[in-house]
Order: sequence, then structure tokens, then C-alpha cells
Amino acid sequence: MKQFLAAVIVIVSGLCAKPACALWNCSDAELFSHSFGYTQNSYIISWRCNQVYPNSVKIEVIKTAYGGWKKNTNLASETIKDSYRRWDKNGSPTGEWENSENLSASCQEDPWLSELPCLPPQSSSRTILAKTVRAYLQQQYAIQNTAPEILEPHDGRVFDYPVDLPVKIRHHPDYNVRFKIEWREDATQAWTSVTNSIIYGKQTSDGVTTAKMRPMKIGKWVLRAQLDTSTDPWWSDPCTFTVNEGAPKVEFLSPKPDQVFYDNSTITFHLDTESGKPWSSSDAQGGRGSRVVLMEMWFKPLPKEGGIQPFPIKVVETYVPADFFESAPANSYSEGVWNLVAKYPASLSEGETQQATAQVTFKVIKPLLGEPPVPPNKPLAIKPPLVLQKMATVPLAKQNLKPQTTKLTVTAQHGALKTAPTIIGPAENQRFSKTGTIPINAKVSAADASLIWEIEYQAFGATSFLRQKPSLAGGPATGAGMVKTARLTFSAPGTYRFRVREDDAKALWSGWRTVIVGSPPAVAPAAKTMHLSKPEPVTDAVKSLPQEQPTKPLPQTGQKKIQPGIMKPPTAPITVPRH
Repeated sequence: MKQFLAAVIVIVSGLCAKPACALWNCSDAELFSHSFGYTQNSYIISWRCNQVYPNSVKIEVIKTAYGGWKKNTNLASETIKDSYRRWDKNGSPTGEWENSENLSASCQEDPWLSELPCLPPQSSSRTILAKTVRAYLQQQYAIQNTAPEILEPHDGRVFDYPVDLPVKIRHHPDYNVRFKIEWREDATQAWTSVTNSIIYGKQTSDGVTTAKMRPMKIGKWVLRAQLDTSTDPWWSDPCTFTVNEGAPKVEFLSPKPDQVFYDNSTITFHLDTESGKPWSSSDAQGGRGSRVVLMEMWFKPLPKEGGIQPFPIKVVETYVPADFFESAPANSYSEGVWNLVAKYPASLSEGETQQATAQVTFKVIKPLLGEPPVPPNKPLAIKPPLVLQKMATVPLAKQNLKPQTTKLTVTAQHGALKTAPTIIGPAENQRFSKTGTIPINAKVSAADASLIWEIEYQAFGATSFLRQKPSLAGGPATGAGMVKTARLTFSAPGTYRFRVREDDAKALWSGWRTVIVGSPPAVAPAAKTMHLSKPEPVTDAVKSLPQEQPTKPLPQTGQKKIQPGIMKPPTAPITVPRH
């Protein structure tokens, strides 16, 4: 009996390899599963064979092959397990047993995908695969390995720092993409791998992924993309681009040009700057480089009626931080025309050749009606904004402006300052259709850093921002790595801006990031006006004048106030908004 079983095992194990196998009736091989990996492709294939002997004895075998091909050694290995069952002539089962064998061969290509021969040329599951099954495997492998196509940015482009590059990738719609980013300062340096966190705002639709990329350094960059699969897919063609040092920029966000402030209002100073290059360690330690603005304030009294146009007077010349933001009450200003001049950077360090300049003019006016007459021959008292009085420094002519020998003193002393966090998302001026909680991502200097947020709100149609409660940050930021996520609550339609710093006495604020929530209401009809032929006592209509009123450029002649809080009654009609 044992000899008979041994003979059966020998015949079945060589299934379809010898003429004796013609007695066996076998089904087609079925592909049960397959996987394409980084180092190995794996397959499970099964088929069934049976044989009926003249004495009506029946034997059936189920053969299952577990095969794989290792890419680093080109070795194809396979374990074939045989499960036997036997029935007598009456159809009653008479026994079950199993057998297995291990096969291996050297193959230059995956033999389940390719028909190239292997050594030795053994009979196995790979040799009996139907052409349709092999074609299916080849198609699946090609899909998972097809390289994406980078549509944007275009190869060879040159950008000025800072820049948010558009990224657009075309790829197979069944898979997402992942990126490989490298940077070097110039052709003499080796390529350095860069984290994918500089790519943000990814969106995918119908096989096209769009995103934004924010290079953090000046130099040469290379971007590649591949499908996010378990295989080792091919990379796209490299996209190479250059980021050069850009021109510095400075802009007054507040006050607005020719804005008018009344006695009971507040004036806010807000500067927006772009350095055109990443901040260096010397900038962070207080050098007069990319982080400091030279601020000049000029004052010109309102001219006397029919008198000589007064000359402007320089009141303050000082240094302020690049992201300067302060407020002061209007009653701390002398009445007249004020002009602010900002120069950025404050001085040109070695290698710097460009300096940006911005200026803005605004007017301070005391109450227009019901004031006592002007005292005769009283000297003019000029009061600059208190926030700039506190920051005024020694005249520039007496200072050494070389960054390497001079240390700047501003309102707050930071010592060795930490690098400011980088807000990754949402994008600048990104719109959200409705109010609610929005996730904010920021890159920090250490994985254990905690964050402090400042949030300001401006209603649609308003001219200034209002500071919001810190509780809107919605709890501590989360994230185990260098990118933290906070959830800020924007509860009303309008414009929000926020900035962030690490919770450390030596931490710096990031730049402001602005988002728009909801849509502005329908435009109201234009306000009607009424004209008064002569001055009258103060009325409720005058008291309810808005805090900030736009005005036309300052005329060369007209009514003038000399002493703060005192003004002759105007002779021209006054236009007052009707509420």
C-alpha cells in the first residue's frame, strides 16, 4: 500500500510534466492573490486535478503554489502544497494526505510577469499560467508603476524669494502621489533632501493633484513625484527650478493713505514687509538687517487761512520691528498732517543692494464745532504718537550702523531670539464659505514647542482690525513632529488675520496670515448729506461722526488749527453724513 501511495505521489507531483500525466484531468490555474512590493512580488495560484482508475478508484489533488520573485537577487522561489483525497468504487472516502515541494530558479525578470526562461527551467505555477492571467498581472504592475507627469512648475523656471509655487501633477486616478524634494545652494554643493512639509494645500480630482510649494531657501531645487503604492514605482522626470534673492518690500497696512482721525478715535500702525531672502541668524540676534525698519515721522501744521504754507518738521527718526503693529489714541497727536516714511531694510548689510521705501499721509482733526477762540501768539506744541516717542533713538548721524558692531534696541528686548514659526496653511487670502473652526498648520523649531496665537477681526466694510480673545485658538496645538495644528474659531463673517509664536520669552512672531470668512453683505444705498450755511452748536449728528473718515488730499490753503483742541469756526459749508 505504501508503495502504491508513493507511486501516486510521484505521478501527481510531476503533474503534466510526463506523458503519464495525460491520465489526469486538470482545471485552469486560478490567480487567488498577488502583491507588488518594494523588494519582492508575491503570488498565490491554485488548480485542481483528478484521475479515475479502471477499478473506479478516484483520486483528487488540489495544488496551491506560493511563489515570489526577489528584485535584489533575481531569485524566484515557490512552495507547492498538494492536498490529496481518495474514494473507493462505491464513492466512499478512503483517505487524505498532503505533500509539498520547494522550487527555486534564477530569473532576470519576474517569471510570473515575463515569459523569459529561468535556470533551471522547472515546471511550476509560472509555466502553466494562462495568457489572459499573465496579461492581467502585467497590466496591474504597469498601472502601479507608471510615473506621474509634472505639469507645474515648468522645468528651468526662475523665481524670486519669497514665493508660493503652484504644483500640478497628472497621474493614474486610482492612486495618490508622493514627492521627493532636494535642494542645494549652488552647483558646488551636494543635493540635500528636504521635507515634504513645504508642500501644502493638496487637492486631487480625476487624476490631477494640485498644491502649493513654499521653498524656504535660495538656491537650486529639484522636484519629483511617484505614485503612492506598495510597489517601487518609477519617479517622474525631475523638475529643476531656481529661487533667487528677491527685492525687499514694505507697505503700510494702516493707517490708510489720507485717512482722517478725530479726537475720540484710535490710530493703528501696521507694517507689512518681505525681505526678499530668508532670515539669517544675525538677523534673529538683532542686527539691522532684514528684520528692522527705519521709521521717519514728519509733521506739518494745518495752514492759516490766507497764510504761508508751513514746512514739514521731522519729529521722530527711529527703528521698529519689520512686523510693527501698535495703536495709540488720536488725542495723543497734534492736529495737522502727519507723514510716515518706512525704509526696509533699515540699513544695507554687506552684499545687500536694495532698500524698499513706503510712505503714508494721514490727518488728525479735533472736533469741528463749538470750540473757544484760539489764544493769540501761543507757540505750536507738536506731539508725535506715544508709541513712537517711546521708541525714539539717538539721531542716526551719531550711530554706527554697521550690523556687525551695533545692536538694535527696540521696545522689547529678545536677546538670542528664536526663529519665528512658519504658517503653512491656510493660504494667504484664502476664502472660507462659512464661519466655524478652521485647522491652522505651522512649522516650529522643536517638536515639543507650544504656540501662542494672536487673532484680529475686521468686519466687512470696516477700516480697522479688532483684537480677539485668545480662547478662539480652541486649545493647544497638536502634532508630534515639527508641524503643529491648531483649530481657530472664526465666528462671524469678515476678514481675519492671525500670527503665532512659540511659548517662550525669546520667541518671535510669525508674519500675519489673512483669511476671508463668508461674503460681504449687499452694498447699502449711498448716504444722503445735508449742508449747514453756518456753524451751529454741537449736535448729536456731529457727535456721532465715525472714528475714521476718508478725505481728499490736503489742500494748500484753508482753515488751520494751531493749538490742539482749539479751532476757529469754519466759514465753508460742512457735509455731515445723515444716520
